Amino acid sequence: MGNEDETVRNSADESFAGAAGQEMTEDGILHVYEVGKLIVLGFAGKDVPSNFNVAHYREAILELAKANGTTTIAFDLTGVRIVPSGMLGLWASLKKQDIGIEVYNPSEDIQDVLEITKLNQLITVKKVDV
Repeated sequence: MGNEDETVRNSADESFAGAAGQEMTEDGILHVYEVGKLIVLGFAGKDVPSNFNVAHYREAILELAKANGTTTIAFDLTGVRIVPSGMLGLWASLKKQDIGIEVYNPSEDIQDVLEITKLNQLITVKKVDV
């Protein structure tokens, strides 16, 4: 799936890294695993904190997608048990930009939330090997 094992811990002040294997922003929460027509983002197996700055990430993700002609953005949720409600809103808002959204390896709890909110009808849920 990309360069998960090569995640670079840097302290760059850039809004996003733009290259696979780097952190999306300086807070180190969201990591870029793959860039191109498909962008794969993930959380390094950690739960997404409730203070996750959705607006900041939304703009950075959209800039990265635009710069790479991206048609699909995938979020690797391997090892993530829960996500804050703002993340659900982020996925819905990215979908409104005519970008396909995929979620890899969501926990049972996240799958339940996707079903209850009907987001599973907008988002492709996949089990993938990591």
